[in-house]
Amino acid sequence: MNWISSLRSLFLNPQPKPYNILRSFSRTLDTYQEISENPYFEKYKDKIAEVQKKSPEDIKAALEKNLESIQSHPYYKNEKKASSKEPMDKRGAKFSQMKSQTDLNKIMKLEAIKEKTSEEIECIWKKYHEVKQGVYAVLPTKAFEKMSSNLQEYPVFLFPLPRSHGYEFIMCQFQDHNCFFTSLLNYQAYKENAPICLTVSYFTELQEDKGIVLMRGEYDDAMLKPHEAQCLTNQLQLYYGGNDNEKLLLVEKFNKHPQAFKHMDLISNFEYGLGK
Repeated sequence: MNWISSLRSLFLNPQPKPYNILRSFSRTLDTYQEISENPYFEKYKDKIAEVQKKSPEDIKAALEKNLESIQSHPYYKNEKKASSKEPMDKRGAKFSQMKSQTDLNKIMKLEAIKEKTSEEIECIWKKYHEVKQGVYAVLPTKAFEKMSSNLQEYPVFLFPLPRSHGYEFIMCQFQDHNCFFTSLLNYQAYKENAPICLTVSYFTELQEDKGIVLMRGEYDDAMLKPHEAQCLTNQLQLYYGGNDNEKLLLVEKFNKHPQAFKHMDLISNFEYGLGK
């Protein structure tokens, strides 16, 4: 999957200015007091103490070593990489075993449900997925239109996924009624060949006649558990289709002002929703 080419017109200027991660690191963490005030300081204070024992030259060398993987993020890609126009599903044959599904008729016969009401179709969709691995939903047309509009304007985002050790950031990209998810670590390591852990597909065949859009999410159970896949699809709905302006502002900042985006704001927003 090419996570980059479809973003060129949105995020890269004709002559992009390189993002200086070293300058940003120095500006945001320039005093020990700022670090110690971080709520996660207690958890990582031993590791911070180890880093403080290192010389500035060693720290700088380590940061520069990681700079290449950081610059693989869509916002830091150079013009040459961003110019690729190959379809996202043809860049790497080993990208994932999962395929996006765009034809509802291959899942359920449209001819057989044309006389059914939207409520009856929703019931059929639910029963179908009771014996299938995956997540699903039925969206009213207006809800889908709002969500689709935001996804097209802001096609890339990160979601925090709770893990036993803390949080893992999962990156998503929207294209052609499909939303593809991969871990940020995998993306940094494998770039366009990063394995998909979840694919969310929206089927619009019934949008005009029945006023509904069917959603289906297929996940790799080697990477995600059922409740984790559900957590990601819930966040997708809340950030792109909800009424919380603060969430949409985070999405906008990530896409249009990445240098001002803070991962801690995303975690704080997620935990606030949990009542923490």
